[in-house]
Amino acid sequence: MKLSITSIQERCLLKLRNGELTEQELAEAFTAGRNTRQKLLFLVAVGSAVSATIQSMSLYENGVISDGPADPAEWPYQTVSDAILDGWRVVQFPISFPLPQDGKLRYIPCEFVLEKIEEVVC
Repeated sequence: MKLSITSIQERCLLKLRNGELTEQELAEAFTAGRNTRQKLLFLVAVGSAVSATIQSMSLYENGVISDGPADPAEWPYQTVSDAILDGWRVVQFPISFPLPQDGKLRYIPCEFVLEKIEEVVC
């Protein structure tokens, strides 16, 4: 059975306090954090504020890109702030600048890129 990183750290602290920590156990604690995976969440919002309502979303997880549920009411988040409160970290804020198109200035969508690092327990 694989233990979580937190469990390994807690076990090491207890053994250290009791004078029972071995070099092998300490080495295992250092390598435990290597079993992680990154998930990416792409959120297009109506504005550049984290409180802006989301217009579309995509999730990259385990090598697969998903658009999530078709109904926006079923999306896991309605704002970027909701995702942040659920542990997602913003890695890119929207860059908003006008682009000329058909003689008018148009703005590119406000896309936020967020990441979540999750532990892989084998």
